[in-house]
Amino acid sequence: MEIMWKLPSCLSEIRKSLIQTLKQVFNFAFVLLSAFTASVQAATSTVDGGSPPSDSAADLARKTSNPLGGDFIMLINQFDNFFLKGDITDDYQNYNNWAFQPVIPISMKDVIGDGWIWVNRPTINIVLNSDVPDEKEISRRIAAGTLDSSDVPFESVSGFGDISYFALLGKATPTKKWGSGEVVLAGGATFQFPTASRDEIGSGKYSAGPAATAAFIGKRFVLGSLVQQWWDYGSGGNGSGDDVNLTNIQLFYFLNLGGGWQVGGSPIITADWENDSDEVWTVPIGLGVYKTSFFGKLPVKMGLEAQYMPIRPDELGQEYNIRVVITPIIPNIFN
Repeated sequence: MEIMWKLPSCLSEIRKSLIQTLKQVFNFAFVLLSAFTASVQAATSTVDGGSPPSDSAADLARKTSNPLGGDFIMLINQFDNFFLKGDITDDYQNYNNWAFQPVIPISMKDVIGDGWIWVNRPTINIVLNSDVPDEKEISRRIAAGTLDSSDVPFESVSGFGDISYFALLGKATPTKKWGSGEVVLAGGATFQFPTASRDEIGSGKYSAGPAATAAFIGKRFVLGSLVQQWWDYGSGGNGSGDDVNLTNIQLFYFLNLGGGWQVGGSPIITADWENDSDEVWTVPIGLGVYKTSFFGKLPVKMGLEAQYMPIRPDELGQEYNIRVVITPIIPNIFN
């Protein structure tokens, strides 16, 4: 496990890759927002009671930080551009992932009582032009006796990754502490499915485990975490086929500035317990700017966040990440 605080040695390489990725993201964002604006306006003009959230941008910015969602559906599009480095490569390798995460809360008021919510969130991963070790070339070099363990060959791949899904049952309880807000507690289960289109970007395992979240959604600030744990219980699909014992801890911390603006971050800590002790943890720190605005009647939350991983695997680990988040907010047809 490597703990480092040095500045990047290849700023030009990072800059070039970042510009290329951001161009792809913002081209996609324009198409996405145009499509969702048209569809939501059409839907809300024909469905009784179906209208975009009437909250202000500031209220929506705060409410969309709630892991249980609210009286709306959030269509989270999270683009991560990871820069990886380690013992097996002297150059930065890029791993670009688009995670589509619709957050669908369903009120359980009539079943359990006021404030209870059943929230569903699938995560569909699409890998975009990402560098992974070239296993065929590695095998060829091993056979030829020419493999340099500090300069492993990589190849660029794209495709669908594994799909995950969690379901949480919880409640938001109003409080006057810390400037007033809501305390959110929820628990449930999480699952992973081997849907990857290539071995290089999948686990080849069915996995499941517990999930829980705790958060304070205040008027001044937001603070909380979402924890998921997976163990494999079966094999299938494309992937490495390695045993799964993986912990995922997403932190989120935001300061509400008013007018829909927020400053904060949502880094994801991971622990792969199947690895050697110095390869287990990836711990990022992150800070970004987020803004909730209206495109016609459609509210959209957008953010740009930079992350650095002071603790990461030695062999090959994420060192930096540039995250772009685009979240259209649409009426909740299930409530």
